[in-house]
This record gives sequence, C-alpha cells and structure tokens, in this order.
Amino acid sequence: MSRGDYWTTPTPTRAGVLLALRDETDQLLLVRKQYLIDEGAEHTWGLVGGSMIEAAHDRREAAQARAVERIGISVKLGRMVLIDEVPAGRYARGFNFLYDVPSRLSRDAPIKLGDGLVDYRFVPRADFDKYMNPHGVRRAHAALDAIILGHTLDLYKGYRADDLPRNAEESA
Repeated sequence: MSRGDYWTTPTPTRAGVLLALRDETDQLLLVRKQYLIDEGAEHTWGLVGGSMIEAAHDRREAAQARAVERIGISVKLGRMVLIDEVPAGRYARGFNFLYDVPSRLSRDAPIKLGDGLVDYRFVPRADFDKYMNPHGVRRAHAALDAIILGHTLDLYKGYRADDLPRNAEESA
C-alpha cells in the first residue's frame, strides 16, 4: 500500500463508547441485546453503549448520545476509565472507550430501552459471568477497578495490556 493509499483508504477500524452506569450499591447497569439473542449467544448482556458511527461526534458526545438512545437518560460523564482494543475477527478491529458516570442511577430511574435492547438490570460484580461473555466480564471488572483506583486502563480483549496471558489472541 502506498503512503497516499494509507491516508485515503485506511484499514477499517470500529470505534465504540461504553458507560459504567451504577446504582447506589455500585451494581452495574447491563442491557440485554437482541442481536446476541438472534445469534444464539450464551451470554446476551453487556454494558450500555454503542458505536461512534456519526463522524460529527467526538468520544464524549457519542457516549452521551448513546445513553439517551439506549436507555433514554441524559448523563454527565466522568473520566474515561479504559480503552479496550478488540482485534479483527468476525468484525473489523475496534477500540472501545469506556466512561465512568459518577452520579448513581436510582433503581426506579425512568429507563426507556432503545432499539435492539430487550431488558436491563443492575448486576453485582460477583454475577457478571452469569450475564456477559468472558471478554465483557473482564472489561466490566477492569472498569470498576479503574474507577476505584483512579486509573485509566489499557486493555486488549478485556485483559490489561501489561498483563496479557500468552493465549489472549485465541481466548474469548
């Protein structure tokens, strides 16, 4: 690929934003995703978020827009707590930017699920593996750790980049 081609037709890359929305007991809000149900996935839940498809949105604007679109609630973002790189596989290579939402949601908050979402619940850390795939579980634990420690983490498939297992490329 020539240098000119690199700048005009870059390698496809996905970018997404995710939110760490918590209740008063620090349980994370998870949403059940119809596309995962349709695919027959064992674990059909994940964090609130979505793609940064609209070029006019920067990461923070996209995260705020996804909160309104996915759960019908406007949020004030805290800091970005992690970046999670996902290698190309079934989809193009991607990066997810996960933001803390410092204000807690009430369990009776007026959540209105957007298109493609069928349920929601607040889930304690100990139960993440009952709802999410292993990658989602690692990412959710890392997000809570980053919030508690005040760090920003660099992840690869949910693993801390400085602590990758030898088989991270093959693992879920």
